[in-house]
Amino acid sequence: MYGSRIKEEDRQLIEHLLSPISKPILIDESFVRITSDLSSCGPAFLSFFLDQWINAAVETTGMDRGELTWIAGEMLLGTGKLLTQGGFTPHELQKRVTVPGGITAEALALLDSSLTGVFHRLIATTHGKYKEDLEKCDAQFGGPGAD
Repeated sequence: MYGSRIKEEDRQLIEHLLSPISKPILIDESFVRITSDLSSCGPAFLSFFLDQWINAAVETTGMDRGELTWIAGEMLLGTGKLLTQGGFTPHELQKRVTVPGGITAEALALLDSSLTGVFHRLIATTHGKYKEDLEKCDAQFGGPGAD
């Protein structure tokens, strides 16, 4: 998002400087928080999920944590490529790898019933913490919410 006073050449310079490390996209200011949740917090959230899954796999099977971590990383890399380069949406990818009545279908049903509401609560938590941090900054530096 850019302010109304940014010059086109400055916008292009910023995007050029960021492009080697990211893929800049233009978003509406009202979506900054949620895009930050996915792009900035997301790696920690996915890593938490994978870590829990790997821990359970080690405890259940005794397989080497390093090997499981490598397999999970490769799976995550491949999934990311399918979503970014393969043209799949998350829902399409689930359907593509799920055999009706099969192992993946059973596990997805478990996840669906076990995680009901958790992602809404996750967003509420990140947005609540963001609001709290803004209020602290306003109080500290005399912003719009300061008394």
